[in-house]
Amino acid sequence: MRGVLVSGGSINVVQLKQHIRENDFIVAVDSGLNYLKEIDMLPHILIGDLDSVKEDTLLWSKEKDISILKYPIEKDKTDTEIAIDYLIHKGINEILMFGCTGTRLDHSLSNISLLRNLDKI
Repeated sequence: MRGVLVSGGSINVVQLKQHIRENDFIVAVDSGLNYLKEIDMLPHILIGDLDSVKEDTLLWSKEKDISILKYPIEKDKTDTEIAIDYLIHKGINEILMFGCTGTRLDHSLSNISLLRNLDKI
């Protein structure tokens, strides 16, 4: 099974929509949910501390009964790292990552370093 991780960095939503397949397991990472709402795509789960997702988008996720794994803001892993670990533990053998770079240099560098974790799949 293929996982699609949508984080809150820069995303071309047209390309995002083109790359998601019907059988993909979609994970919204915090404000990545904003992009999925924009293209009317429901994730299977929302993961993160929810500090940057828009309030109306969070309400939309609750109305759509999307599963949420909420973490504290102060933690040892980033939201994206938690989402990658979740997908690996779920047995996903391919992960597409969207929105993991482009808005904040610290997040971009951190997410690039997470690619080493993908050798586990």
